[in-house]
Amino acid sequence: MAVAADNTTEGSPVGISPDVVTNLVSTENTTSSVSLSWNSPEGESSFYRIEWTSGSGSSSVDTTDLSITITSLTPGVDYQFLVMAVAADNTTEGRPVGISLYTSK
Repeated sequence: MAVAADNTTEGSPVGISPDVVTNLVSTENTTSSVSLSWNSPEGESSFYRIEWTSGSGSSSVDTTDLSITITSLTPGVDYQFLVMAVAADNTTEGRPVGISLYTSK
């Protein structure tokens, strides 16, 4: 954190990574969607970034909620999901937590 010349005025912290989200679980899997939920990390974060990959590519979405349903997935495919908290600067990410899930066939 930067401190001004008056030795009292502080700037906002920059580049401080949020803590890790906890208890990432899948609450429902269908042929074309996966629902995930997690607990917020200790400390502050502005939102959560969810990234997912399969053999055919990757995508991501941001949310302020502690759960999300990812839709338009392909049936019977193994997806890797990562969830991470993002700091107030909108770029500094906490360490991701991952889960691997198959959509139903």
